[in-house]
Amino acid sequence: MAQVHARYVEMGDAAASARYRAIQSRGPAYQAYLVLSFAVVVVPIIAYVVSAWLLGIIVNLLLIRGHYDIAPRDLGLALAAFALGRLAQLFRHA
Repeated sequence: MAQVHARYVEMGDAAASARYRAIQSRGPAYQAYLVLSFAVVVVPIIAYVVSAWLLGIIVNLLLIRGHYDIAPRDLGLALAAFALGRLAQLFRHA
């Protein structure tokens, strides 16, 4: 991964280098979001897995004191993932 960043710097592509650093600084959870969002496009049923995963994150956030403000955001994401799964299921049968 470091070679990719170095190649962006060598090419003088500052915007790509900044995007790479932003993704790396957010950590593996952000990268998992990206991978799963592309997977939902390819296999829509994964939307239900993403929804359940986000509900698990919500439970974890509610158990940790002081992170109550993040739980509603993840609830919105879980509902959106569930809705996308339902839409994909309806359009697949149509």
